[in-house]
Amino acid sequence: MAEAKGHLIVIEGLDGAGNSTQTQMLRNVLTRYGYHAYATHQPSEGPAGAIIRLALTRRLTYAASDDHAARQPIDGKTLALLFAADRLDHLQNDIAPKLADGVQVICDRYVFSSIAYQGLSGDIDWIKAINSQARAADLTIFLNVPPPVSLERIARGRYGRELYEEQSKLERVWQNYQVAIAEGRTAGMNIVSVDGTLPIPAVHQEILRTTLALLEGAAKLWSSYFPSFLNSSPWLPSVRR
Repeated sequence: MAEAKGHLIVIEGLDGAGNSTQTQMLRNVLTRYGYHAYATHQPSEGPAGAIIRLALTRRLTYAASDDHAARQPIDGKTLALLFAADRLDHLQNDIAPKLADGVQVICDRYVFSSIAYQGLSGDIDWIKAINSQARAADLTIFLNVPPPVSLERIARGRYGRELYEEQSKLERVWQNYQVAIAEGRTAGMNIVSVDGTLPIPAVHQEILRTTLALLEGAAKLWSSYFPSFLNSSPWLPSVRR
């Protein structure tokens, strides 16, 4: 299938919303459909991304002021700067070259994550400013999952919690997402909200329908393709959040 251009498709949501699962599923199905598709994530695998992951898991902290003081986590403004640096590095060295080659890039988290998460401890207008050089996504899909459901999935899926994974914080993050989405739509951004509490195949169906509308612009393509794919794809039932 010839492609005139690559698109940047972003999947956003709270921790536990299923971003990573849906990013990989979308990449797999687009590849099966004949697209050149690539799945990636932020924080990235670059040098700044490695530092961010250490900070989020509290393995990187500020040194204690004395022997009796507790080590403090990296503050939100510093994290915001790290995320902005990682994002530009990721764009320049990974995303942009693939888009130029006609690859469909699916990214797990992007600018809205910085606004929603680092917005808890920083000026949101400042966070927008330090991310202003990051190109806009062609499509942003928000997996809408309430904070209690998010925490339940986190507790079920892994041991330990990251820096922002507390209900009071996630409720504020969710509110920041709602404001960012509303402002983005007002500014003309292509943003779709999907009910992330639905079963995994149903969420995937909505994401794929929206993505094919962007890539093909033909609803009949979706209606003729997805039912047969869903019935014939052995890997769909085995995917778990």
